[in-house]
Amino acid sequence: MPHCGLALYNNLLYANWSPEKLSNCCIIGNSFSDYYLKLTDAELTSKGYYLREIKGLFKELPFNASLCSSDDVFNDTSLHLFHISNLKDLPITVWTKNPEPSLDPDDEEMTL
Repeated sequence: MPHCGLALYNNLLYANWSPEKLSNCCIIGNSFSDYYLKLTDAELTSKGYYLREIKGLFKELPFNASLCSSDDVFNDTSLHLFHISNLKDLPITVWTKNPEPSLDPDDEEMTL
């Protein structure tokens, strides 16, 4: 999913929002860590609720520099893996409180 907008990552996480489902996912796409660095907590809450909820609960493996140079279009691409033991450490309320994401029609990254 390289170059996909935050809303698509958020929707993917929502669609797989359980320890069992997420542990069967691996995502190749934009670095989640970069989102945490670039966005405020308020922005993550409104645009990437599920991305905010899994902060620190996945393994991120950036693509090797030999594959992507710093000025390459894929320079922030990573593999994201979710280990079930990390996910099961969360309180059950994290998994049961799962509001459906809404798409912002003014979001420049989305075409509705």
